[in-house]
Amino acid sequence: MNWVRLVHIFIFSLPFCFAYAQAKPADSVAVIQLISQSGKLGAKNKQAQDSVIGAAIKLAAAINRPDYLLRFYNYWSFQRVVQNEFREAISLCRKGMAVAKNNTNLQQNVSYRDILAHAAMCYFYTGERDSSLYWTKTLKELSQKHSDNFNLSIAYVFEAINNVHVLPDETVIALFDTAAVIAQKTTNLHDDALALYNKGYFLQDKKQKDWPGAVSAYIALKNLIADETMEEYQVKVHERVPFWFRNVKLTLYGSLAIVYYYLANLDDACYYQELAYREQVQRNNYMYLPYGWSTLAEIETFRNDYGKVKHIYDSCIVLLKQYHETADVPIPSLYFARGWLYEQEKNTAQAEQSYKKVMDITQGGFHPAALALLRLYTNTRQLHKATLTKRNLDSIVDKTGLLFFQAEYSKELAGYFMAMGDKAGALNAQLQYYRYKDSLNTTARYYMVKEVETKFKTGEKEQQLAIANEKQRLQQKLLKESRQRIWILSGAIVLLTCLAIALYRIYKTKQKQTRLLALKNQQIETLMRELHHRVKNNLQVVSSLLNLQSNRIEDDTARDALEQGKSRVDAMAMIHQKLYMDEVGASINMTDYLQSLCLSLAASYGHDSSTVEVDVSLPDTKIDIDKAIPVGLMVNELVTNAFKYAFSNTAAPRVMVRMNQEGGKVKLIVADNGSGFDPALIGRKKESFGMKLVNMLVSQLKGEMTIEQNNGAVFTVIYKS
Repeated sequence: MNWVRLVHIFIFSLPFCFAYAQAKPADSVAVIQLISQSGKLGAKNKQAQDSVIGAAIKLAAAINRPDYLLRFYNYWSFQRVVQNEFREAISLCRKGMAVAKNNTNLQQNVSYRDILAHAAMCYFYTGERDSSLYWTKTLKELSQKHSDNFNLSIAYVFEAINNVHVLPDETVIALFDTAAVIAQKTTNLHDDALALYNKGYFLQDKKQKDWPGAVSAYIALKNLIADETMEEYQVKVHERVPFWFRNVKLTLYGSLAIVYYYLANLDDACYYQELAYREQVQRNNYMYLPYGWSTLAEIETFRNDYGKVKHIYDSCIVLLKQYHETADVPIPSLYFARGWLYEQEKNTAQAEQSYKKVMDITQGGFHPAALALLRLYTNTRQLHKATLTKRNLDSIVDKTGLLFFQAEYSKELAGYFMAMGDKAGALNAQLQYYRYKDSLNTTARYYMVKEVETKFKTGEKEQQLAIANEKQRLQQKLLKESRQRIWILSGAIVLLTCLAIALYRIYKTKQKQTRLLALKNQQIETLMRELHHRVKNNLQVVSSLLNLQSNRIEDDTARDALEQGKSRVDAMAMIHQKLYMDEVGASINMTDYLQSLCLSLAASYGHDSSTVEVDVSLPDTKIDIDKAIPVGLMVNELVTNAFKYAFSNTAAPRVMVRMNQEGGKVKLIVADNGSGFDPALIGRKKESFGMKLVNMLVSQLKGEMTIEQNNGAVFTVIYKS
């Protein structure tokens, strides 16, 4: 009976299974397309990115893909971390973990361990150490259970950074070293980078600074930069969203810059910070560029480079306004640079305000802005404020363990005591300053740090030497094999030599032909100039004959016809004059030509240059002579008609000629501000020779002409360019 029931259930469910199987692939592809689309949207498109990820999550839930939900929430949380919104990142992590809460299979999936690692990191960023340690412990246990060395290494790193200043330094270092050892067993170098970077940061940040150890860790991190998998790490969100160490070059250069800054090696500090700046520019990471670039401005203040600091500060403000839509972003180094600039400009009030802004942002922690405030108050004789600032510095400077700032504080104290009239205190402060400087410059410390760099450079050279030796071995092998082909190569060389000689002769022949062609072109150019010159002279002779003939004719109609003919001949003569005077060719500059033509017509009718306005706006103001002559004759006819008939009752006559290109067509407009035309007479006007000529020229250009009255007559001709 049970078997029969099972068979019935199976048969009954077949259509649903079949339908689901058919719908699932298409829906899965749609989900993948959505989540891939979200990856193309940057931090500036947060709203659009949220919309796409949200749609992907809804579709994943609809097709019952909890594995997609887990990864998408993890990815969404990661985007929030990029945007420094850690609370929202934690909320999204919790939603992802809730998907796997009652799903044993999903809890065994590596994506579940990935989101645990991300949650541990987010809680660390928000300062919730207990929560971070809880999820770190869970991650560690699951990673050990499933032999997940990648996430196990991450767990040891988070355990170490959560126990800084809690457990002994030796224990913390051991945790970092364990993470590094486990990371070496994985194929993903991002966990190696994470362990090395955090160890280096810890060694430079702990109370008893280990500068050589920090530099050594960073330089070991530098070795990973050359690996392509670090730079070209592509995450397929629908498959997995592991923790990865972003911007490894940028992080390394910035960290090395800070180490050398704290060691008062300002040249190397600026060098590495410049490398970090270039890395961000290369990645087009302009949104976050001000954060690191302003650190360079802070370091440059200690080198008193006003121009460099000013340039960086102004550039950062421009970037913040462009990408964050406000310049009021809490970046301590940027406000410090602004205060220093105001201080150099003797703007005490603004300098004080900027330095205090830094103190507000750092919330009581040490920053060089406090030293700058002490200096500012001392130099401006605000001794009461200087005393209060000194008391605050007395309690925090020594705790930093940074000899550079302790030395700078002693230097500012010397000035403070002198302003207070305490010469003995000033002398002691000055002596303390030199003691700190000596400590910073001791041969042992300098040698230890330089030794690490030397080892790194030596390692690089040894690696290069090994590569060179391998190349030499391969070259010897190739040389041995090449002896068997020596005769073939010799024959090839002879053949190539003959070919080279033949090519050389062809080249010389081509050169000779080129010179002859250039000479012929020059001759043709001279002939063309002479041709245009003679045509122009002949047309001028015709114009002069028409002028003489018109002077002898008493009939006004006949005289007017001759004068119009003379005007048309002059218009064509002017084109040939332009061609032989301006440049040789078959095209003419329409701006110069129409300007000269209209001014000539205005002068012939007793008007000055203010009467004519010519505007030519073409992609190329030069047009072929085949089109220039019809256009010139049309303008000649229409402008002549304006001067003859339009201005009988116009106080300030004006003629406008415009020529521009719209798409693939040229529009020619000739307009005047005269009395216009009588619509009743326009039909007869079209029968005149002048208008017949204009219509014929329009047809020649295969164009169209319209006539309208708008504060005068407006003639519009449109033809294909």
